[in-house]
Amino acid sequence: MKILLPIFLFVSIIFADEGFEIDSEYICFNTHTMKQGQKYTVKKEDSVNSPFVFALKENQLITENKVIFDFKMQKEDMASYSNDGYMLLLLKNKELGLVPKKARGQVQYYFQCKLK
Repeated sequence: MKILLPIFLFVSIIFADEGFEIDSEYICFNTHTMKQGQKYTVKKEDSVNSPFVFALKENQLITENKVIFDFKMQKEDMASYSNDGYMLLLLKNKELGLVPKKARGQVQYYFQCKLK
């Protein structure tokens, strides 16, 4: 218990600086995709029809479909979460990057998030 409180406070401070808040729900819209170094802009209507919705809970990120991503690390202005298939990067200005592990970085999806 003594270890959890400082970790929770540290994570809360980090997310307060970045704009993401613990125990909050976010809706994110795909802005662009990177495939093998090429940038592809996503049409707004396509993005609005399939948003990415998640909630931050202590050391986990949970999607609306109940897929759980565990907190992995914090590096400067980026927080990393992952599960068996994907890695999620929370960036400054409520931006989110999603990287499928099978693609080994060849495909990356970028989202702009806001509180739901």
